[in-house]
Amino acid sequence: RIDMIEGLEAEANLNIPKDLTSEAANRYLVDACEKFGVKCPPPQTTARLLDK
Repeated sequence: RIDMIEGLEAEANLNIPKDLTSEAANRYLVDACEKFGVKCPPPQTTARLLDK
């Protein structure tokens, strides 16, 4: 079993903020999706961004 966040960080060379409820975490994930060309239409909640 692989932890999703640890797996994303390792494979995509990301450093996702640990407080997933923070605005900083949400902004980081929005930026990461844009960087990798992943589309996530509104609402861009942290949960939806992680699912993408």
